[in-house]
Amino acid sequence: MAKIVVTGATGFVGRALLPRLLAGGHEVIAVVRNAGVGLPAGVTPVAVGDLAGPVDWAPVLEGAQALVHLAGLAHQRNVTPTALQALNVTATVRLAQAAQAAGLRRLVYVSSVKAQGDHSPGRPLTELDPALPEDAYGQSKRAAEEALTTLCPPDSPLSLAILRPPLVHGPGVKANMAALLRLATRWPVVPLGGIANRRSLVSLDTLADAITRAVERVEITGTFLIADQPALSTSGLVTTLAAAAGRRPWLVPLPAAFWSLASHLPRLSGIADRLTGSLEIDDSAFRAAFDWQPPLNQNEALARTVRAYLHETRATL
Repeated sequence: MAKIVVTGATGFVGRALLPRLLAGGHEVIAVVRNAGVGLPAGVTPVAVGDLAGPVDWAPVLEGAQALVHLAGLAHQRNVTPTALQALNVTATVRLAQAAQAAGLRRLVYVSSVKAQGDHSPGRPLTELDPALPEDAYGQSKRAAEEALTTLCPPDSPLSLAILRPPLVHGPGVKANMAALLRLATRWPVVPLGGIANRRSLVSLDTLADAITRAVERVEITGTFLIADQPALSTSGLVTTLAAAAGRRPWLVPLPAAFWSLASHLPRLSGIADRLTGSLEIDDSAFRAAFDWQPPLNQNEALARTVRAYLHETRATL
């Protein structure tokens, strides 16, 4: 059993990770912004306020063996590069330095595939491909990775594993995945037919299980992509989501000219790229290094997300 400190413990991934760490027999310290937040029984909360501000990490990390760093500023509108730098890079480095000073043995940093890029090069992306982040968020995550790798070389007493997940889905998912869930489970006609791209996803179950394995295998260091397999086209994803809800919507293909026009319009270009572009991940390096397989196959993981979404939407009616 290890004493593990988790930042971002009340976030989307953190809420799935805490029960899994507890089930593994670990003592879990949850770093939260404010005291009084709801956490699973057995988790000890520690309120530190704003991570971008001055934080005395010594009492938080005292006696711990491992740190999982999930906290960060997400990719969203109206977030400045300065804010991304302050929380995603500067605060991350300060925390890692504090972990070194406290004598921790393991740091698992959950980054993002966006630190490597937003597109795959006509084949599945691997860790050997160059890191070419395309926006300020991806650049901040990449900068944090580089700083941590310098701070924790392979022979460092604080061993470092960096995980790069793609879009994460599961109960409570928001943004783009929630929009696809609405289309797949409510609309009789969906204008997303004939899209033959390849995009990788990862479920909360898969990611939480992978993080737990990475925490426990202290001797393995490096940067790893992590995803469910196989990658799906947008059309295939909508079909799979709909089937999990017991539906068969009519997928209508839009003309190529529509997507070409949308890709050149400022407010639609990002949406068009996510719907028609490819970001396919090969995570075989992680599976081999950690002798690991996901706890669920992709169809079951997506079905869980659909069931949770339907339950949530019915509860709000």
